[in-house]
Amino acid sequence: MKQLLLIGLAAFALTACVGQVHQGQQNFQQKNYSEAMKNLLPEAEGGDAAVQYAVGYMYYYGKGVPEDKALGKMWIDRAAAQGLEQALQAQSVMQKQAALNPLKLQ
Repeated sequence: MKQLLLIGLAAFALTACVGQVHQGQQNFQQKNYSEAMKNLLPEAEGGDAAVQYAVGYMYYYGKGVPEDKALGKMWIDRAAAQGLEQALQAQSVMQKQAALNPLKLQ
């Protein structure tokens, strides 16, 4: 699943924006995840699907924040609800993982 999420994050990195999102992308690429989260979370809350996906990834894998699979899944689900292909793919993988190990997302 990590590889699938990384594919989507490459697409996120290509969507250059201004302000906080741009700074958040730079922080993310430099693996400064805690700073990336500070910059990206407001945009994720504002509804940007690509940013929601990146925030979900960071929560899911504990990058810059304590690992929280449920919260990561929530953000990825929000991005998927907007039709973001990478989020839809990650959602499918998470559903398969949950079926194999139902305690993993708790």
